[in-house]
Amino acid sequence: MAVEQRTTGRGAAERKGLNIFDCLALRYCTRAAVVTQIARYEKPVQVYGFTSQGFASFLRRAHAVLLTHAQDHQHAAPHRCYATLHAAAPHRCDAARRAMASYSAQLAGVTADPQSLPKIAALLKTIRTQKLRQSQVVATHGRTALQDARRAARALGDDVWAVYEQTLEAALDVDDAPLRDACQGALLKRFGGANPPSQRLERLDGLVAEAAGDWDAALQRYKGVLAQNPANSTALKREVCVVDAKGSGREAVIDALTTLTAKCQSDKGAWQALAEAHVAAYRFADAIFCYEELTLFDPSAQHYLRRLGELYYSWATATTAKREPLYRKARVYFAKSLELLGSKPNARAASGLLLTCSALKLDVRGRKADPDDELNAALGSLAASKLKAAYAAAGPFLRTCNERLLAAHAPPYALLLLKKNEDTVAAAEKQVVDVAQE
Repeated sequence: MAVEQRTTGRGAAERKGLNIFDCLALRYCTRAAVVTQIARYEKPVQVYGFTSQGFASFLRRAHAVLLTHAQDHQHAAPHRCYATLHAAAPHRCDAARRAMASYSAQLAGVTADPQSLPKIAALLKTIRTQKLRQSQVVATHGRTALQDARRAARALGDDVWAVYEQTLEAALDVDDAPLRDACQGALLKRFGGANPPSQRLERLDGLVAEAAGDWDAALQRYKGVLAQNPANSTALKREVCVVDAKGSGREAVIDALTTLTAKCQSDKGAWQALAEAHVAAYRFADAIFCYEELTLFDPSAQHYLRRLGELYYSWATATTAKREPLYRKARVYFAKSLELLGSKPNARAASGLLLTCSALKLDVRGRKADPDDELNAALGSLAASKLKAAYAAAGPFLRTCNERLLAAHAPPYALLLLKKNEDTVAAAEKQVVDVAQE
């Protein structure tokens, strides 16, 4: 299913001015991206109650907090990090915790008896079947299991080749060249020379070429796999990775992802990657199309609905025409995302709903009355209450940031409109004075 190519002008977002910061803040933006946007404006501007310089300082501090948080979690129990990946899908959390509990117990057993091949085989099988990314563990214990090929073959049986493959991939991850060469040599000796060549062996050769930075050789391997099986999703995904790593450009990556989604229409990861590639190109309509496809897979997934709200909000801030319908759609998706999580914290959706309701009244309607104003104010108040509850136990710095956000966007809108008019008049008077002085 090909994705129609549309263009939403980036210049429109820049011409719109300050709302681009809302658009960027709602995305997983980096500190550098926002500071770069701020630097485009010569005069200080107001963002969430901060000046441009103050907002840049806030972002630097927030970035440091995030880095500290990430470093703290590097040494956390693996099941905590793994379960976090499934936080958006609660029905999977229990299975994830059970899998990680089993992994932790088996790892402890292997640590106590590192030469036991049955224990190593059970550990590696758990990592393999649960699709865990524990490359250092696999490389360490895979080397132990395979150091005596005959003993490994007797103890592991047919699983020995799966262990060779698993250990080879782990060796690529940890950059262990001797272990990589040993595993690749064993696999070539057993499966090389087949006609047609083994697709799994070709894929592994492609991974080795990627690790060496030989992109053309990797692409050639994957094309060989696709010649035998055009629907091989693994080879299609690796092609996308190679195109991206080569620096072929955003359009080439989008084309590769479009081909992947056309051949593997049920691949949720491919649809999401394509959506984010379109977002990076400011093609919000195409990104929305991709996320709408994702909602068909799981209509109750609140994170897809929240992202749709963010995309509609971003689209509205990046255009000068038909903004109100886009804001209304964003409001619907943010509200539904909040509803699906119920009493659980959902600060990101609450922030989006608050900003959307504020933009509808302050930026689009102004003092003009609208039948929707009462509902809009009620939803804005709901979002404000959710944010207050979410940050009630936060540190003083985050509470202050949240209070500034609420002061700039939370109802009652009549007071915010009055303040906005006062700021506009003051800015106009200052401009007149500056011109007179010149």
